[in-house]
Amino acid sequence: MKIRKSFVTNSSSSCYVCHFCGESASGWDIGIREAGMYMCENEHVLCKEHYGEISEEKIYDYYRKYLIDEIYKCYIVDDDLINNTREIKRRISTTTNFFKMLKEMEKSYYGAQDLDDYVEEYDNVKEFVEENFDFSYNVPSVFCPVCNFEKILDYEGFQYLLKITGHTEKTLLEKIKKEFKSHDEFMKFNRKT
Repeated sequence: MKIRKSFVTNSSSSCYVCHFCGESASGWDIGIREAGMYMCENEHVLCKEHYGEISEEKIYDYYRKYLIDEIYKCYIVDDDLINNTREIKRRISTTTNFFKMLKEMEKSYYGAQDLDDYVEEYDNVKEFVEENFDFSYNVPSVFCPVCNFEKILDYEGFQYLLKITGHTEKTLLEKIKKEFKSHDEFMKFNRKT
């Protein structure tokens, strides 16, 4: 029986793989941000190179609208709310927090007019949304090149081609076996333009 005499932690290893190019990053307690990747809300993981540059202006516009929509939702009154003081207090607190976040975000975008006003200090909007919305793990689909059909992932393209040709994976393999004598011959055919 082995007896562990050294310090034991709950560390775990993580690995992230870009669904587009296959680049991977792994390590102990590594997060997707440290791996240099993003994951959209539809779970497409891409390295920052394949996400491309997401402009500060687009991020600001998206999250400004999001925060305003969330504030607005807090003011919607329905029958369940009228006699529910706990929910009213929760909505007031939520609204106050969203207003503070909106103010902080606008200062990070436009630049600080009065540094004493900052609750938190952020160098830019990207830093603000990373800290407040965990941006790297939950990129809105409007920023994802896969969700916007700027890039296609191999497996999604393969599924689409099977569907439009009426094949299943099995029938496609049978067709390939009939047409080609070897894998090399098949690959030569695929390389032709």
